[in-house]
Amino acid sequence: GNVHASLQKTDIAVWRPWVDYPIQLQSGIGDAEADLHFSKLAIDAIDADVEFQHLSIGHPNKSKPLIASKLQGFLGWKKGNHTETITLKEFNLALNTGLVVESANGEWVSTIKKNKPWIDAYLSVQSLHMSKVAEAAEYFALSPTWINWIAGVSPNGNIKGLKTAVSGHPDTLQNYSASAEFEQLGIQAFNQVPGFSNLSGSIDLNERKGEV
Repeated sequence: GNVHASLQKTDIAVWRPWVDYPIQLQSGIGDAEADLHFSKLAIDAIDADVEFQHLSIGHPNKSKPLIASKLQGFLGWKKGNHTETITLKEFNLALNTGLVVESANGEWVSTIKKNKPWIDAYLSVQSLHMSKVAEAAEYFALSPTWINWIAGVSPNGNIKGLKTAVSGHPDTLQNYSASAEFEQLGIQAFNQVPGFSNLSGSIDLNERKGEV
């Protein structure tokens, strides 16, 4: 079945018994215009325009939650047979770690191919201020390989006009591409990646070639 809900000053935590959130949402107050699809007495799809403040995201091994002072935009979530899809449109996010995302659009599809996990994803971001990215990443459903890589390079700085796409196994991507302009960009040296700081310019790369 389908239900349309207009929610004002609602606590997102009350939906946890019916929605399998991809992150551990603990609380958050705001407004939402949502279309919900039910199957077998459970919600398996949501399309929602949301505006939440003070969103609290929990971690299985940490007592201190991650706080989003602002979460605004269109969110889509769908769960099917071995497939989960998350969609963002004009999405804005501000975290207490200092990470700020402005006008993000994208889609993340997790599925199974040849009995192995597989992802297809794309993302465009108008503006991204990176601060304590590794600290925030630990609260999201990323593979251990990605978490270790983000913690290793520990990126910081400002990025504009980001466009990226990935496809393949979460730990060994078959295809990837990224382009962006950046200011005061810095990363730590990690594995075969050299470290640098206060770098400004642009980047355009894929699995075959790259230009900075």
